[in-house]
Amino acid sequence: MLAVMLRRRPKEPEEPAPDPGIPDDEFVQAAYRAILGRDADPTGLNHYVGFLATGMRREDVMFELARSVEHKDILQAGLPDFSSLRLAGNRALDDLTRIRPEPYHIDHDVHGREMLVFAVDGDDDFDWLEDQIRRTGYYEHDGVWTMGIDNDKRVMAELIASFHPRRALELGCASGAVLSCLAERGIDVVGVDVSELARSGAPDTVRDRIVLGDFLEVSVDGRFDAVIGLDVFEHLNPNRLGAYVERIDEVLSPGGWLIANIPAYGDDPVFGSVHGEYVDDGHQLHRKVQVDDRGYPVNGHLILATWHWWQERLEATGMHRAVAVEAALQDRYGDYWRAHYPARASVFVFRKGPDYGAEADLADEIRRRPSPLLDEFAQPPVPGRPSTDR
Repeated sequence: MLAVMLRRRPKEPEEPAPDPGIPDDEFVQAAYRAILGRDADPTGLNHYVGFLATGMRREDVMFELARSVEHKDILQAGLPDFSSLRLAGNRALDDLTRIRPEPYHIDHDVHGREMLVFAVDGDDDFDWLEDQIRRTGYYEHDGVWTMGIDNDKRVMAELIASFHPRRALELGCASGAVLSCLAERGIDVVGVDVSELARSGAPDTVRDRIVLGDFLEVSVDGRFDAVIGLDVFEHLNPNRLGAYVERIDEVLSPGGWLIANIPAYGDDPVFGSVHGEYVDDGHQLHRKVQVDDRGYPVNGHLILATWHWWQERLEATGMHRAVAVEAALQDRYGDYWRAHYPARASVFVFRKGPDYGAEADLADEIRRRPSPLLDEFAQPPVPGRPSTDR
């Protein structure tokens, strides 16, 4: 059946058939390109790699992609233009381009690829987009969250544990995968997330530790040695980012750490150019927001900004960027990220309070201490066992 469906598509450059011996992440990317004509988004990639690690068959991944709404749209409309960045939206959600068509128009990225954008004329346009995301329950739909505990989450938990927090707070914790890994290490954890759907999929060990709601509106007890934001800050309304940073400062203990993985554009002095800049409108906070064909920010990202913009906002309360620690993390995990999860490399570390040499000591410790996880991933895969680490 799959072969018949694929033959109905117009001619396109041939993708090599996925080799049964290739790693799971490479297989998923090849399947996305063969069936949907695009690279896998991070959520989809982690979703299928996680299921393959638990025993899902590769042919079932192919069939799921072939049965997807996106592939059905391809069969109806014909082959998508590979010079286009336009993405299908969730048909269960209201079409924002019909509710308010004026700000939406076709634009082009720096490479000339076509994309649909929401043009921000004033700061209140960010408020409108955020209101629509909340009103329609964007984050309560399948496919938005990555639920499983995979190698990526285990490595990020190991990274966070290297800061020796007794208590850690994760913002936008989704289904608590990282929280669960931290709890296994004996760390007292609390998570905050807006999605009941995500919390419902959390492991029993941490579900009750996840507070449901907006971080600005919920109550969390006590202070924390580390506040974590992995792929969450870019989802915030930039008009309210300052309030979130102030709230972080309130709950962060003196000497505590803010650890944030953010898709920041430009050539950062520590992690370099991780995210290729595809929007260039002359603003450090871009006023063009890439959206799907129903008008929602792609992946829910309201903020497309440079590393310099992010650093200024996150240092606004007096925290400072701990570049020595960041450099040590790049030395320890950089090769792994570049091979398997490239977006993770854009990781920031900020510290509350003066240094007094603690950052250099921690950087030395991070470089010296062996990583059991990376050592495990460096071993040759066992024949017949699903591999997610190549």
